[in-house]
Amino acid sequence: MRAGPICIGVPIQLKCLKPNNIPKNPQTLGEHLLARRLTQRLYQKDVAILLGTDNFTIMNWEKGYTRPHLKF
Repeated sequence: MRAGPICIGVPIQLKCLKPNNIPKNPQTLGEHLLARRLTQRLYQKDVAILLGTDNFTIMNWEKGYTRPHLKF
């Protein structure tokens, strides 16, 4: 049986850059969706699962190609 290294008492600090492509002043529903998704650090597929659709639909909403139906 092989075990990995043990780091007891060693502080670990993880850092991540914030996305720099977040719309500063969102105007459309797609821009609002994109800004919220990026600040929550979610993937399009995560939002799609939450809304009961697929990630291509989320992409089209964010790019402004289509708009969501009222049920979404």
